[in-house]
Amino acid sequence: VLLAVGCRFADQTTSSFRQGVSFAIPPTQLIHLDIDPGEIGKNYPAAVGLVGDARAVLHQLVEEVRAQASKREYKGSPYFEEIQRAKEDWLRELSPFRDSERVPVTISRFIRELRAFLERDAIVVTSAGHPQAQVLQEFAFYQPRSNVTAAGFSTMGFTLPAAIGAKLAAPERQVVGVVGDGDFMMTMQELATAVQYKVPVVIAVLNNIGWQSIRDLQIAALGPERVLA
Repeated sequence: VLLAVGCRFADQTTSSFRQGVSFAIPPTQLIHLDIDPGEIGKNYPAAVGLVGDARAVLHQLVEEVRAQASKREYKGSPYFEEIQRAKEDWLRELSPFRDSERVPVTISRFIRELRAFLERDAIVVTSAGHPQAQVLQEFAFYQPRSNVTAAGFSTMGFTLPAAIGAKLAAPERQVVGVVGDGDFMMTMQELATAVQYKVPVVIAVLNNIGWQSIRDLQIAALGPERVLA
């Protein structure tokens, strides 16, 4: 059973809807909660659909569960142990990239160093491409509202203005925008806005000399001899 709260199930978080990669719905039974009835069952069939405000409905669900079931120690359950093994496997798979000494630096190594440097409540902003995908997969977020991203839309140009907005909204927190060079070019003129209004935001530009996500798609669809990005 999977409980999804305010989740659109966009292509990025679902591995482009490939069955059994991120999700297997069905046979997994989906309980889908969203304030917008149009989202329920849109991309995956919902066994149970709940329409309402997330805070209110979750409060009701918790109260109902407490009334009907006693508290259980989940850490010794087979499912919890399976999740821990999957996490360990994932970290082992990342290790050659996170610990790499190669130059230019890998994105995974950059993400590891960034996480070690930032405070736990730091806000990290992303837009599109490899920086967005790898931050979602590899950066550990510890506090609510710490990950600001264009999500499934992967809108290039989002990072810099969104990072400025995040810093204005939370001036007491560290704010870092992680962006590729192609993405950065879309709105890099907004650095002038940050300077004009004295917004101390940090933008890390990962320069891989091109729109590499688009390039990868072109190679897959057309072959390497017809790449334009």
